[in-house]
Amino acid sequence: MIYRLLLQREAKKFARFETDLINAVDEVLAISSRDAAIMRGLAPEAAISVLNPMIDVDALRAGEATRPEPRSLVSLGNMAWPPNRNGVLWFCREIWPSVAEKFPDSKFYIVGKNAPDEVRRLESKRIIVTGYGEDERTWVRRGHLFVVPLLEGSGVRMKILTALAL
Repeated sequence: MIYRLLLQREAKKFARFETDLINAVDEVLAISSRDAAIMRGLAPEAAISVLNPMIDVDALRAGEATRPEPRSLVSLGNMAWPPNRNGVLWFCREIWPSVAEKFPDSKFYIVGKNAPDEVRRLESKRIIVTGYGEDERTWVRRGHLFVVPLLEGSGVRMKILTALAL
């Protein structure tokens, strides 16, 4: 009960902080219609536009052409961001055991910097926690499947657009 009250108080403070920031600038560019609607609710008079996501397909296509590693799954994201971390943990707990049982030669690559201990502890012969990947194209191309186990968060999933472009 007390914890919930503290969270509500912090949420109100943060909403005031965001409202002040929105009102302090000439224009705000939101990354999704949902985010724009939330900001308009905080500051109805503010100039808020939605920025359409852009992917440089030509830049993504440049580089080494590689064949996917058979039966490999790749997930990409900064593991310090709770939705990425929680999604990978959920995937390994709820989905991976079925995949691993049906495809004993499969591998799951978790690519992303700042992997906390709970993600690093997942590492095994078939779950590879790579850490930071210098070139995301290499990892996305390596995967037979690109996995985005996000159960929370908002905004545009640029990693999905990137994977589709590749």
